[in-house]
Amino acid sequence: MKRKAAIAINIIIVILEVVSIIIRLNVRHALGIEYYTMDSNILSLIISAILAYYLIKGDKIPKWVSIAKYVAVCMLTVTILVTAFILSPMVENGFYIFMFTDQMLYNHTLCPILSLISFLLLEKHNLVKKDIWWPIGATLLYAIVLIILNLCRVVDGPYPFLQVYNQTLLATFGWAVMILGGAAGISAGVYALRKNK
Repeated sequence: MKRKAAIAINIIIVILEVVSIIIRLNVRHALGIEYYTMDSNILSLIISAILAYYLIKGDKIPKWVSIAKYVAVCMLTVTILVTAFILSPMVENGFYIFMFTDQMLYNHTLCPILSLISFLLLEKHNLVKKDIWWPIGATLLYAIVLIILNLCRVVDGPYPFLQVYNQTLLATFGWAVMILGGAAGISAGVYALRKNK
């Protein structure tokens, strides 16, 4: 029963992610891979499709698939929490706009929630404690690349806390520590919840 539910949810995630991409391309005319949100959702789309394939076949899930799913789930959890508690308060009606409109309904709300539920309650993954570094590393890599691109003026943001020329070096460092610390806490927390379920 859990396997069938996991298959269904992963297929739903794939469908929702494709719908979100179509909406974004129609509205914004760009995929937006400079956004952590889009990177995490694209990874979720790909790995949910691969995982559904293995679940349907009934084969053992390869370790790399488990790690990629874990990374996607943690990144999506960072996405929903940062959106709800950091980005939304910065804009009037931000919570409604960022969580329930356009493709953001899928990218910021539905896909993160469905991914976390499936990963924690329905899927079987063989993870060990040292695997918590994979999601942390993915977030750190994103931060390093985007800060460099901002410093080189190739990209502006795309998040306010990455706009290095609009804030002090101390503020950029503070945001980086907070976001990376949060990502580390989420990675450890998701691992602990799976381990103890």
